[in-house]
Amino acid sequence: PGFTEEILGIPQRHSDCHPNAILLKTLQNLVLPAKVNMHRFEKVFLTEHTEKLITDSFWFVFMERFDRKRAHRQALVKQEQMQIFSRLASNHWRLLMQTQKKFKYGYQLDGVWTFWPNALAQAVYRAFYNVFPECRSEFHEEFKSYLLRLTTYWY
Repeated sequence: PGFTEEILGIPQRHSDCHPNAILLKTLQNLVLPAKVNMHRFEKVFLTEHTEKLITDSFWFVFMERFDRKRAHRQALVKQEQMQIFSRLASNHWRLLMQTQKKFKYGYQLDGVWTFWPNALAQAVYRAFYNVFPECRSEFHEEFKSYLLRLTTYWY
């Protein structure tokens, strides 16, 4: 399947798997550094663009780490991942433009963007945790570190 504009949703095993529910639950459990203003962080984090970033990040990681058929169709998987990554970049740009309109002064968001990769990694982790409860033993510290490194690298 093509991944240009059409977003594959996160598998909906139950209501906790919806991207919006994942965002809210992640936000409830975040411990923000003192320099991050919670109100500003919510305005950036609880957006449609963030939902899309979490969904695409979920599928990128799934294809990279858990796709059992990956070895048989490696060229196709890489092509699909590049399309997902392209959409990630586009949605991140849209999020930046949207927040620029919301906040008159960019420096107001410095703390938000510093903590952004961490929060996004936690949301993607929560998506895997909720969608695949039978695989939770595979979501160990190394997996958490991988997600944090990946989101920090991307954002």
